[in-house]
Amino acid sequence: MPEGPETELTRLTVVCGVDRMAAAGVAAALRARHTSTAVLVTHDMRALGEGVVRRRVVEDDGEHDAVLELAHACVSCTLREDLLPLLVRLARDPDVAHVVLLLDPGVEVEATCEALHGLVPEGLDRPVTDLFAVRGVVAVLDAATWLDDAGSDDALVERGLALTADDERTVAQIVVGQAEFADVLVVGGRCAGTWDRVRLDAVLDRLAPRARQVTVVDGPGEGREAEIAARVDGLLDDLPGDARRGVPDDAQVSLLRGQPPLARDAGVSLLHIGHRRPFHPERLHAAIDVLLHGTIRVRGRVWVASQPEHVLWLESAGGALQIGVAGTWFAADPTAWDDADDERRAAASLSWHERWGDREQQLVALVHDADPGGARRGPRRRAAHRRGAGPRRGRLASPPRPVRAAAHRPVPRPRLRPRHRRGEPSRRGVGMSDTVGFTAVHCGAAGCPHHQRPAPDAEAVGDALRGAVRRCPHGVLVRASCLTATACGHGTAPVGAGALVLVQPCDHERMPTRPAVMAGPLHEPADVDDLCSWLAAGAADPLPPHLDAVSPPGR
Repeated sequence: MPEGPETELTRLTVVCGVDRMAAAGVAAALRARHTSTAVLVTHDMRALGEGVVRRRVVEDDGEHDAVLELAHACVSCTLREDLLPLLVRLARDPDVAHVVLLLDPGVEVEATCEALHGLVPEGLDRPVTDLFAVRGVVAVLDAATWLDDAGSDDALVERGLALTADDERTVAQIVVGQAEFADVLVVGGRCAGTWDRVRLDAVLDRLAPRARQVTVVDGPGEGREAEIAARVDGLLDDLPGDARRGVPDDAQVSLLRGQPPLARDAGVSLLHIGHRRPFHPERLHAAIDVLLHGTIRVRGRVWVASQPEHVLWLESAGGALQIGVAGTWFAADPTAWDDADDERRAAASLSWHERWGDREQQLVALVHDADPGGARRGPRRRAAHRRGAGPRRGRLASPPRPVRAAAHRPVPRPRLRPRHRRGEPSRRGVGMSDTVGFTAVHCGAAGCPHHQRPAPDAEAVGDALRGAVRRCPHGVLVRASCLTATACGHGTAPVGAGALVLVQPCDHERMPTRPAVMAGPLHEPADVDDLCSWLAAGAADPLPPHLDAVSPPGR
């Protein structure tokens, strides 16, 4: 568990919020409370797509602005090339006792803190957070809009918050992540009515049960920043010993940490879904719409029958979903036992199954506008229904060894970009089983030989596919690594051969209607246009013959 702040280290407070002015006001007020020893650091990334980041450092002698021109327009370059060296310099400055780090609204706070804890700056042999006593994370929320934003499908680019033109993240991912990761929530403004405020409080109590809250009826921008900063300072100084303080959770952490209320309140429920059968891959795909409908957050560990050795981490916010590998089950990799922490080993020992070991479904859904029973039953109904389904029959999984102390090397939660976004209501009748949509998987690796000239590059193909998917109510686009990774890894893929796109046609419930097809290679822009026209029409017709040159594995 994170320890409390150490007085001999420079203190660090992280401030975030999608309302740029409100978050900036709170951050400035926090610095102003310690004027002679505090520094405010912020990076404006609104021009990141052009390779430009504007840095502002506010000290007692005034504001110092700098324009940074980056070779690669990305957040990681800003962290590595500017923020980390700057924090090291400030930590070593004897005149600086407190640093307030204000994040750009488009930057994910958990990913930033994970980088601060994991990246080692040049000239150091340890992460930069070892030089600071991290006081905590402060998230500034707008009471009038937060709940709508948290359940929405709106993309950041639609709100002017995207860092680059091809930023596919949603507003829900940002606002939910900020509130969930915060130690102190500054909730400003008024809800439309008393009932809306009750629902907002019910959601926040379950999403961030360990967070302290400062409520400001008039909002942070009404000249009350000094009063808010004083209250925030007091709460940060009084955080309990198990407060997060900017330390990211790994994928095996308890899903109910902080003991959130489980009772239903104002239509808001926190559902814990545990099941001892694996998901069938296609049924998990079909369950996505159930998991996303009417929910603020779904997160947890998933066991899929086709990957019995892998722990999959599933996480959604509003209408956006990301999923990826987050380690292995003990039953599949006994060596992982020594690398796990005591909490995970104890949990596995208590729930160990003589056949499946520690494999199980563990999901928590924060529901605010859905039938809780449907949210609970949907994933269970889509688990593999045969009693023998699961890992291959044969040798029984041996039980774990007794719990003992060992070095804790947490498995980080995956940070992937593939996601599912809820589509518009279907224009076709419910219950129809014909093709109305698809899932398209394309290679997003810029260095892949298939994308090199004379073929269209990865960015051009991705932009065109995104446009086609937006025109299809039931289209889903997933960006992955190269679909012929073996050929690329051995250097046998022809340079400039053209991208491949795997397309799975499906019905309104996202159940496959026919075998998947591999479209491509996309030799020239005309091939990309033809594929996009086929996808925009719903992928119901056969693939154009000149694009059906490759068959997927196993077909």
